[in-house]
Amino acid sequence: MRRSLLISIVDDDESMREATKGLVRSLGYHAATFSSAEEFLSSDLVHRTSCLITDMQMPGLSGAD
Repeated sequence: MRRSLLISIVDDDESMREATKGLVRSLGYHAATFSSAEEFLSSDLVHRTSCLITDMQMPGLSGAD
């Protein structure tokens, strides 16, 4: 595993979150998933995240927000 890199995935669609997490992990990266931008922003992983994959159309804050 590439231990120093954390990829965070934010998507309101659970099946998409899990599929993306599986892909990211199969490439040797650590992955964390969140069901909303608010959940991600309130987590303790924000500053540890090296890459963010986000859905652009979600209720509340969008991926662009």
